[in-house]
Amino acid sequence: MALALPSARLRVRSNRAVFAPVSRIHSVVGPCSKGPYTPTRVADVDALTSTFGFGPAVKALAYEMGRTGAPGIMRRIDPTTQLAEVGDVVPGEGATVPAITGTPNDHYQVMWETTTPGELNAAQGRYSLNGGATWSTPATVPSGGAVVLGSSGLTATYSTATGNDVAGSWTLEAFPASQAVLPVVATRVGSSTSVVTITGTPLDAYEIVLEALTGGTIGTAGIVARYSLDGGRTYTKRIRLGTATTLQINDGTEDSGLDFSFAAGTLETGDEFASGTTEPAIAASDVVEALDELDAMAVNWRFCHVVGAVDAPAAGTIGAEFTAFAADELSNARFAWALMSARDRRRLETETAWENALVDDFDALENARVAVGGGYVRITCPLTRRRNRRPVAWLAVPELLRRPIEEDLGRKASGALSSDVAIYEDGERIEHDARVSQTLQGARFLTLRTFKRSGDSVFFTRGSTFDAEGGLEGYIARRQVLDVASDIFAQVLEEQLMDGVEVNAADEENPGAITEANAARIDREVETAIRRQLEGKFSALSVRTSRTTVLAAGVRLPCKVSIVGLEYLEQLDGDIGFVTPELVQLAA
Repeated sequence: MALALPSARLRVRSNRAVFAPVSRIHSVVGPCSKGPYTPTRVADVDALTSTFGFGPAVKALAYEMGRTGAPGIMRRIDPTTQLAEVGDVVPGEGATVPAITGTPNDHYQVMWETTTPGELNAAQGRYSLNGGATWSTPATVPSGGAVVLGSSGLTATYSTATGNDVAGSWTLEAFPASQAVLPVVATRVGSSTSVVTITGTPLDAYEIVLEALTGGTIGTAGIVARYSLDGGRTYTKRIRLGTATTLQINDGTEDSGLDFSFAAGTLETGDEFASGTTEPAIAASDVVEALDELDAMAVNWRFCHVVGAVDAPAAGTIGAEFTAFAADELSNARFAWALMSARDRRRLETETAWENALVDDFDALENARVAVGGGYVRITCPLTRRRNRRPVAWLAVPELLRRPIEEDLGRKASGALSSDVAIYEDGERIEHDARVSQTLQGARFLTLRTFKRSGDSVFFTRGSTFDAEGGLEGYIARRQVLDVASDIFAQVLEEQLMDGVEVNAADEENPGAITEANAARIDREVETAIRRQLEGKFSALSVRTSRTTVLAAGVRLPCKVSIVGLEYLEQLDGDIGFVTPELVQLAA
């Protein structure tokens, strides 16, 4: 047997160091035109577009990267089908209620008024598709009972049974499907005859305008046109149609999924054709699946930007996933939150009706790991240079990444948002302004505002989460500070795993519990680590490891961190006026 040489060995043990740098990485989940259905880290816009093409999620991440240079993690999901919807018929007093069939191709507020009551083929009535702003010419209800409601795609059919005379008035509301192409509205300068239609399935919301720059006959060379996808704010270069009867609509360099079709006939110089599309819808179940994959990554992303409109049930489902992440076992816990967007205002919906609908929908939602943007804004797309309408949540991301985590989005002294951000055009308000209406702001939505003394410059109002009333995590800033502190806390506790600690003897107070010296060491290490990273980002901090828990195999040792967060100046009262010198002297 070989004997070891007698020797002594010294292990030099360095002090524990915890590094939890504040991550500038966020994740994005939403529709793209191509690419893998797995979380993919992208460092620049070229890599983003070559991998994922275009679509709302690509443009959102491109906007954010263009503002900050920070990388992101993309998880592609497919759009879900949101069918067109026809609401219930609301009858007036004494009204005969028809059956409604068909598929609405736009948002309609349908009103019917019987102008001459009576039997079929004798009764007359008129309808409005825009809530009474304009009406059709009164016409006879035919013997078959079917009244085609203009070009809406809907038909109202009265019963042909004996005694069911046409009478009274009724209303209903109808909504288009997601990714729908809205009706084309032609504005002709003369007597041109070609009917222009748009076909296909879009992957984004477009405001389409086609302009004939040089007229001519379809199928004969000579026609020159251009089109816009942002309501006429920017246009393509001049396009020679040649002998073609179709024209592909491109979103930047990619196929948008849409085409113009030109029926036989003519176009005249100056003719315009306007249409639009509805945005893709997303399913909460698809987002949750994506989040599970993102959570499995060994990457410390701070929050997830969910691209696509959500209602309160979807926001609750997604938020519950983040709550579950934070409640996981220490080694697997992720402390993060979700940034989402509420739906846009519909074409005929008043701003007040839209605000009230969102407030009613989200009123019961309580989750401090959820923030939801309310409203849209005009911004410049870094990929196409178009002036598109985008949810306000898109603007929050670069602000969150470039500001200190404890700074509220609404901090006025940090300056206005980029000059390309607009909720006013030519002095007219075109989007929601929380200075004008505080309804959404008061209901915990992220909103934008202006100040009378700051012109058209745009600011965030307040960085709100959907924490419960009276909760202490109602600010995104507090959410972020607590999440970083939680990460640091978790790392320090992990460093303690399987450490041997002394316990109190049987004749001492709290026998079997950790000794004061060992408990104080843990307290000190936790507090030092958090203060090192977050000093100045909270008001006060205390750490207390349990001195009474009797330790044994399988027993958890409680350690509690209590943080007093920063408060934020939401309201100030000023008092100014002239006084006499005598009063100044008395006051002194």
